[in-house]
Amino acid sequence: MSKLSFFSTVCLVALFGLASVAQAQRYECVVRSSSSIVPPSFLIEYSGGTATVVHGWIGGPHTDQVTVRGSDNRSRLNYSIRNVSGFGAVRANLAFRLMHNRTNDTLAVRIQPIGFGNSFSGSGSCQQQ
Repeated sequence: MSKLSFFSTVCLVALFGLASVAQAQRYECVVRSSSSIVPPSFLIEYSGGTATVVHGWIGGPHTDQVTVRGSDNRSRLNYSIRNVSGFGAVRANLAFRLMHNRTNDTLAVRIQPIGFGNSFSGSGSCQQQ
């Protein structure tokens, strides 16, 4: 084996090794709530210190890139959706607070219309995909 092909082989092995370490973790979560404001399911994909959160919403799916806070086992995912209709004649900005416990595969969701006193919550279970 020539030095060049040996070096190429070592580089390929290292590259595939790094790719498997950096592989994203994906969870599908089903949420129960008495409120129609809380989406019934969330897809969360972790990659490094960020997560992509996807959920169904009025008018179609919503996707957000979120900074992960907390620990490896218990992640807080906070984001907001602006200018949402469906609150009578008023449009609202909604703050989403998700707490994902990866130890027992649960998700707690709280949605707070910014500037209003009410909030909506739900909880459910997640499965790693």
